[in-house]
Amino acid sequence: GYALRSLQRLPFPLISLFSPYRGPGYERVMTYVEAHMEEKITLDALARVVGLSKYHFVRKYRQATGLTPLAHIRRVRLEAARSLLLTTDLPLKAVAQRVGMANEYHLSRLLRKHLSIGVRDVRRRVSAEEADVLID
Repeated sequence: GYALRSLQRLPFPLISLFSPYRGPGYERVMTYVEAHMEEKITLDALARVVGLSKYHFVRKYRQATGLTPLAHIRRVRLEAARSLLLTTDLPLKAVAQRVGMANEYHLSRLLRKHLSIGVRDVRRRVSAEEADVLID
């Protein structure tokens, strides 16, 4: 969907954004996450992608990345939401749906908690930066 196309325009690959891990299966997991971002992603589904049991997958993933798979997915979704907020005029509810969040309130709380910035602040920053560019 749109979220995936928007992610493809990011100036950096999401796969390299959050983790130094490049082991076997990691890219497959991240490809799956990006392709299914709008859906609920389960540990069972991720473990199947790499052919491991759910418990073995979580243990290996955490050893390799320092994060649980679901915490990592949350970070990827938040970065995708931030990108959509910066590059589109979509309402927060639409952004939340496109990145697989339960609702706009949940997304707003997570943005503030994990990125220390509110939705309005994200959009204001971009507007201020665009105004500076237009003035220069």
